[in-house]
Amino acid sequence: MHDLLQQMGQEIVVEESKKPETRRNLWKYEDIRDVLTINSGTENIEGILLNMFEKNDLVISSKAFKNMRNLRFLKICYYLPSEKEDFIHYPSHGGQVLLPRGLKCLTEKLRYLKWEKYPSTSLPQNFCPKNLVELRLSDSNLTELWDGDKKGIKCRVDLVEESGRRRNHDFVFHSVD
Repeated sequence: MHDLLQQMGQEIVVEESKKPETRRNLWKYEDIRDVLTINSGTENIEGILLNMFEKNDLVISSKAFKNMRNLRFLKICYYLPSEKEDFIHYPSHGGQVLLPRGLKCLTEKLRYLKWEKYPSTSLPQNFCPKNLVELRLSDSNLTELWDGDKKGIKCRVDLVEESGRRRNHDFVFHSVD
């Protein structure tokens, strides 16, 4: 029943707006690819769920999220729907979202960020994670979270390496006087 309701809701969203950049939520690979590759994202977009399972590499610009000022949910993952289980995780089956020039901007309204195989070594310098509740960057190239003063920021961080070794951290950022 849940799947049927979800499908019906998605069909209603698509019927309300034929242009993906004007929708609140994006989940279809083709729509997300088009929005991210031509930087046509707008402030209407609040959520993106991009499943890269069995997809080709997707190259996006460093400013692909610039105009998505209301983006609160961003999830890039590798899942295969299964009849026996909800989803089976396959991180090695699919292309990557590539950022040849890094990532320059994410909105401060972002609350949830899961990006498997995150290609950059850091999050954008100007990213203010004041609303970020959870950060999941498994199998990423991340070596530092962000620079600058992030006073009073509380965030759950989950970094899982390809070997399966889990690195969990609860970060509270305080300014250094």
